Amino acid sequence: MGHTKEPWKAEQSVEDGRDITIYALTPAHKNPRYIGRVYGPGVLSKENDERDANARHIVACVNGCKGINPEAVKKLLEACKAALRRMISIKGNLGMRWELEVAIAKAESKAPTVNDGAERS
Repeated sequence: MGHTKEPWKAEQSVEDGRDITIYALTPAHKNPRYIGRVYGPGVLSKENDERDANARHIVACVNGCKGINPEAVKKLLEACKAALRRMISIKGNLGMRWELEVAIAKAESKAPTVNDGAERS
């Protein structure tokens, strides 16, 4: 069985206002489908900003991966790195190298580092 289908949403809990409830509205369900709760200050989070950021991150990751096999993401990243290494070794297309470098950097939450003196757009 897979996870509850997207899109997921996050809203402040109506029960006490301290927590964020994560739920899904899918055509298969007339009412919101409860996914989970991100707790507010004093429970497991230090403050509201952290709680809100955690809830947004969870929802963004799930919705952003719609249609993607999460098991394949690491293998895809490794393939991109191998392709970049090959392009560097053969002094391949700078535009494509830059696109790979940027995609890899984003996937790893880093800044791109390719610097061949070429202009980037």
